[in-house]
Amino acid sequence: MDFQLLLIDTVALIEAVRCRDFAEARFRCRQVGDRAWLENEATLGNAAIDLEVALRHAETSPTVRWGKSLEALTTAVDAYLQPERGRMFLGASQRARGA
Repeated sequence: MDFQLLLIDTVALIEAVRCRDFAEARFRCRQVGDRAWLENEATLGNAAIDLEVALRHAETSPTVRWGKSLEALTTAVDAYLQPERGRMFLGASQRARGA
């Protein structure tokens, strides 16, 4: 999976929710979910689908209903990106030392 696109879509999703642009947030959920399912990443894919469904009625439902789904998705993205972050930091550290 393209880690940069996953991160861009996740940040855009969070920003859309913050601005209460739920149509954009649902679109970003589908983007994240589609990428996850292509890579057989069920935890991430399920979290994206759950949030997309929860956001369908976000305009009229309390934040707590979709807030938990948003937290679950960001936790799943964080867990998925954890190994990649280690590689990114290692690469940056090696470049800084001139390795």
